[in-house]
Amino acid sequence: MFFPMMIDIERMKILIVGGGKIAYRKYNNVAMYANNITIVAKSFDESFLKEEFLKDNTDVKLLEKGFELSDLDGYDMVYAATDDRALNMAISEHCHSKKILVNSVDNHENSSFINMGIFDCEIDDEKVLIGVSCQGKNPKLVKAIKYQLEEYFASRRENK
Repeated sequence: MFFPMMIDIERMKILIVGGGKIAYRKYNNVAMYANNITIVAKSFDESFLKEEFLKDNTDVKLLEKGFELSDLDGYDMVYAATDDRALNMAISEHCHSKKILVNSVDNHENSSFINMGIFDCEIDDEKVLIGVSCQGKNPKLVKAIKYQLEEYFASRRENK
């Protein structure tokens, strides 16, 4: 069972294994909170290769190569975001054995952490961060609830 908490990842070394759309989404989730992100993949989705991405994200390292378990050495947090379930499982197992935080995007049961759907809003002139989770079981429901809450708080702010 997952315990909800906030963690400072600013100084953590983060590795994302995979170069597809899900890896890109995971990158966007952590990029505003972390300064040391490496992404390793045999190939990268066009989102990673757009000029704006490369210009705006000079601190991210893109390594275009085949992944090896030794690539995990020295990282504090890892996202296994490939389209290969067996590889994601191997990454998770290795991370668990080395006490590295790991999120396997295709199986939350192999993960030591999961991400919540989060958004910022203001309530009574206070900045608030709200998170929504289904404990990794229903990301589409989380997205829908998050959207409804964002709409609710936006309309509340407009009606003041």
